Order: sequence, then structure tokens, then C-alpha cells
Amino acid sequence: WQSNWILKKRKIEFTWLCIGSTANLFLYQQIKELIKKYHLEKECIFLGVQKNPYKFMARADAVMVLSDYESWSMVITEAKILEKVIVATKTSGALEQIEDRKTGILTEFSIRDITEKIIEIIQKKELREEIKDNLRGSDNTKEIIESFESLLKEPDVVEEEKEKILYIIDDINYIG
Repeated sequence: WQSNWILKKRKIEFTWLCIGSTANLFLYQQIKELIKKYHLEKECIFLGVQKNPYKFMARADAVMVLSDYESWSMVITEAKILEKVIVATKTSGALEQIEDRKTGILTEFSIRDITEKIIEIIQKKELREEIKDNLRGSDNTKEIIESFESLLKEPDVVEEEKEKILYIIDDINYIG
């Protein structure tokens, strides 16, 4: 939220929509207090879980994926399909999905770098347009599904049948 405060302080107009669950209520309350402290209530809006988040994403100028840890990001995939400029922290998922300055902007997980990359994407229209041009027709969903299906068809290397348990943590905002 410090990035948003810096943007406002530099008189850069923006609206930041936060869409999704707020699993960590303690963190959510802290963020709401910071928004109030820095007078960002008009700029930072929490929409919560939305039945159709794509109507917001489709109208956005850019999509921010600012995670400290992230595997393959569906948000990045969806934003690319919608040909949206993406600013993402250098997580393993983002590094796999974004070619820096070609199909999005990669940033360090620091307030300073995030803020500078956001300002750059706001101020450099030609960069935004180049990224959008590079994303046109980049929907590779069919290839991803075919690749995944081929992995499922590979023979199992385990010789004896054992009971298997798969445990997936979908949201790092809570303890599994």
C-alpha cells in the first residue's frame, strides 16, 4: 500500500481494485487501516470475491500480480488471454509466464521497484502498446491442455501400488 501512497503523492491518478478472497482477516484489517491512514479510500477499493472478475479485468489498463510466492498463476494466464499489461513480481510462476518487457513487466518484491515499474507502465504508452501487441493471439490454452494430457498418459514408474495422498494448499494466506 506504500506504492499506492507514493503514486498518490506524485499526483498520479489511479484506481486499484482488489478482487478476491480475504482469507487472512488480520492482514486485511491492517491493510484497511493503512488505506485509511494514507487517505487512499477513493483509490484502493476492495471488491471481495466476484462471480465474474473478468468484467473488471477486461476494462483494466493493467493487472498487478504482486505475490511474494506464486507458482503458475491463473491470473497471469487470464490477463494474457485478455491482452492486458501485467506487472508481476519475479516469482517462479511469473518467470515461467512472462517475458520481461515483451509480454509483461517483471519486478523485484520491493516497494521501490514495484512503484517504479507501475509508474513506468503508466507513463510509457508505447511500452504498454508493444506489450499488448505481443500478447495478441497468445492464448495457448489448447497447447497447455495437450501438454498436460500427455503427462497423464506417461507410464507410472512406481512398480507396486501404494495408497497415495495428494495435499494441495491453494491459498498461502492461511495455514493448511
